[in-house]
Amino acid sequence: VEAVYSVLRELCKILRVSKAVTAFYTGLAQERKGEGEVFTAYDSGAETDKALIIRGDLDSTMTGRCMVYHAKGDAPWSEEETARIDTIQRMMLYFVSKNRMKAMLFRATLYDDAGYSNIRKFTYTVDQIGNDQGLSEFCVARIDLKHFSLINQELGRDLSNKVMREYVRQLEEAAGEGGIVSRLGGDNFVMLFRKKNQDQVIRLFEGTPVSFGDTDEGRVMLSAHAGVLVIPDDYYYHEFGDLMDRIINAYNAAKSGSRGDIVFSNDRMLEQKEHAMRIKQIFPVALQNEEILIFYQPKISVSTNTIVGAEALSRWYHNGKLVMPMEFIPVLEQSMDICKLDFYVLDHVCRDIRRWLDEGKPA
Repeated sequence: VEAVYSVLRELCKILRVSKAVTAFYTGLAQERKGEGEVFTAYDSGAETDKALIIRGDLDSTMTGRCMVYHAKGDAPWSEEETARIDTIQRMMLYFVSKNRMKAMLFRATLYDDAGYSNIRKFTYTVDQIGNDQGLSEFCVARIDLKHFSLINQELGRDLSNKVMREYVRQLEEAAGEGGIVSRLGGDNFVMLFRKKNQDQVIRLFEGTPVSFGDTDEGRVMLSAHAGVLVIPDDYYYHEFGDLMDRIINAYNAAKSGSRGDIVFSNDRMLEQKEHAMRIKQIFPVALQNEEILIFYQPKISVSTNTIVGAEALSRWYHNGKLVMPMEFIPVLEQSMDICKLDFYVLDHVCRDIRRWLDEGKPA
């Protein structure tokens, strides 16, 4: 790359080009506003008086310009010089734009529109560290910023974005060597950080004042819900998804507040996740095979000492064993499966009432 630039600079000197500049725009609107990327390939420092400009469409979304300037007081360019300068311009536009487009493609792939690294960048980083040296020196966390929608409403989009960026900067600084903070979307992030920096990171999760103005009044306290996995020393890294599986239950618990705003993942949580997945997998078959049994707990009137009603209770009889409600009801409540159970129970209660009526029993 530097060799090509060196040749271009020498050609500029030979053809009496005082300054050569390329500019790139992602769309006509950006070009009209002059808000593109500008790169000076050569500048002799001499005062200029006019320029030759060529423009080209680099792809369907990107345009480029190359401008070469004539030194003030120099003799005008000849036709031959002008023709050669045109060739240089096209060479510069092609070469520089090719490298610019590579950089833009890299950025578009690994960063989001706001400039935060994305999940692809995070996965790439974790894969590299995990496969090269292992992750025994790291922790991984999934987080979301607490009450950020209220901050957004109070401060407005521009200032709230400034607050988020500053908070993420502090997290990145605390993450340590090899650490990374990537945005999943909105105010949701995933983070890899050094174990030795754990206390510093946790303090930021718990809450820290973040400045958005030039005075002490321009500050807001920002904290996060976080599911954290301290990666075991003997952990063997084989795929990124395994790490996410290990922290999702901790993150959900932190999000719900059932165990506090910061929850550390452990083997018990992984077992609970596997149990929940198993329940969700076999539940449709259980309904189809009518493994859910309905038991009735009578309601007794203390004044008449007679049965005045009953509460329908669900019990799951599976593989010769009775599965108690606490083992499957909380899992079903995490999805619409609980509604399927409600309708199943309602249907069976109605059947029983019909049968009791047909048998002449009070219902």
